[in-house]
Amino acid sequence: MSDLTKQKQWATQMNKARHAQTKKRLPFSKLELNKIEQQIKKSERDFKKLIRSKNIQEIRTTLDYIISLHADKTALCIKRDAELLNTDNLELVSRSHTETYIENCQDLIRSIEK
Repeated sequence: MSDLTKQKQWATQMNKARHAQTKKRLPFSKLELNKIEQQIKKSERDFKKLIRSKNIQEIRTTLDYIISLHADKTALCIKRDAELLNTDNLELVSRSHTETYIENCQDLIRSIEK
């Protein structure tokens, strides 16, 4: 079975699991995820301002903070999806979230290079 087929099957399973959980209360906190997403947005806006200021120390500190927020968000999403699927196969669950995390970090790096 190709990787694309596996990913499509996984996406289908995730959609079914999410739909089945819409009325159930999960131990996963959506409020916590929303809070992290708001922190990411605010920090990225601040980061863009810092890049113009060219304060290297503050840029590094803020970049580390944003990356850690993205890591926290990724971990929460992986945990949520593993609970939805009722699985311990974190490799399968984490693949797309890890790719998204890497893309977010690469976008931050590209914004510095500009």
